[in-house]
Amino acid sequence: MAKKKQSSRKQVRRQRAQARRKRQQQAMWMWGGGLLLILTALVFMARTGSSCGVSAMAQMGEPASDFTLKDIEGNTVHLSDYEGQTVLINFWATWCPPCRAEMPALKAYYEAHQDEGFVILAINAQEGLSQVRQFAYDYRLPFPVLLDETACAISGYGVQSFPTSIIVGPDGRVQKIHIGMLDPETLENEVTPIVRGE
Repeated sequence: MAKKKQSSRKQVRRQRAQARRKRQQQAMWMWGGGLLLILTALVFMARTGSSCGVSAMAQMGEPASDFTLKDIEGNTVHLSDYEGQTVLINFWATWCPPCRAEMPALKAYYEAHQDEGFVILAINAQEGLSQVRQFAYDYRLPFPVLLDETACAISGYGVQSFPTSIIVGPDGRVQKIHIGMLDPETLENEVTPIVRGE
């Protein structure tokens, strides 16, 4: 009887030890998984906001955050390259019908006002170089077309839909945030007063 009790106690102790080890392993896996999630989030944040230099979302009246992106010719472009000019930053995609529809109006407006210190920077949403380059050539876009392959400028600026246009005045501050398609009348009403300092 005593031997049975002893072996049963040993079994209980063994089972408790195994259960304790199992709980410790589960805790380690949970901590490891949590750490992996945190590291993944940090890498994503680094790739999205800060990898192209965007430090703050676009807000009316606030300075527009500088960014660094490549254009379709491989040149490095910074927003700060256009200091002292009115810049319309247009976030767009080839698969977006309103984006395609507004391109002729943007092109015509740019050609009419570029001598007044006006520029358009067309930032594409995570599409490949050949596709974006073909679109720019098909539409004969005369302004810089930039690639945002990791969505760093898009997410950094807080853009949630396409097209979205952010108009930055010559003082470097955000003057307008326009969500949706721009037509000639809207461009004339919203952008021309900023270009002409009215």
